[in-house]
Amino acid sequence: MTKNIKPMFLEEIRPKAEFVVSILSKLGHELKAPIHGIGGISSYLLDNWSSLSDSEKKKYLSALIETSDNLTSILNSVLINQKDKDAIEFNFERIDLIQTMKHTVEKCKNLYLTKNKITIGFEANDEKCYMMADKFWISQLLSNLISNAVNYSNQGKITVSARLDKVDKIDSCLISVKDEGIGIAKEELGSIFDPFIRGSISREINGNGLGLTICREIVEAHDGKIFASNNSDIGSTIVFYIPIK
Repeated sequence: MTKNIKPMFLEEIRPKAEFVVSILSKLGHELKAPIHGIGGISSYLLDNWSSLSDSEKKKYLSALIETSDNLTSILNSVLINQKDKDAIEFNFERIDLIQTMKHTVEKCKNLYLTKNKITIGFEANDEKCYMMADKFWISQLLSNLISNAVNYSNQGKITVSARLDKVDKIDSCLISVKDEGIGIAKEELGSIFDPFIRGSISREINGNGLGLTICREIVEAHDGKIFASNNSDIGSTIVFYIPIK
């Protein structure tokens, strides 16, 4: 049977196979954080149910529902709505980027309740920033960066900052995620956003090397850029900017 397969047929099926692998890899990465979040919130509720107030129980149960809805949104966006070789379909609308960032940080605080040695904070110089963007994938972008910071930090603070500024004379919103983790090898700062590249310092941490690649894909779809740098004292910082349209 195999010897009868024409080379042309192999050329036809190879792109499809690569496409399926790409979709499954990205889908798997995007599902990890909400799945772990559901497990973490559920464990926290189970261990602390009797000591939590009714308002706290409602808060964490609402977080479970939101995280579950997020899983469905990821499946719809990455898998069901797939139309071509690109693994992400974007839906641009006018959003308040600052409020979207703030809401995402609060969501991540609930996702990582069990990481009690790590705190996640948000600060912004401006209260609002309206622009055309995909609200779901912008939130997913920040969630990925926070998840990455949590995974590579044993303790300390993760600070998300937002400010309005000009980049190449264009009004933009700059977002940074600063951690106090293990940092990034200096020689790898330029390649950390490439597919399947994982920092040599973090080999013992499970991952497929797609997290930051997906982040870059989201940022570039919004005509922005993303960078990584090490802090002068400890940890690293990821910065991305998006032009205000």
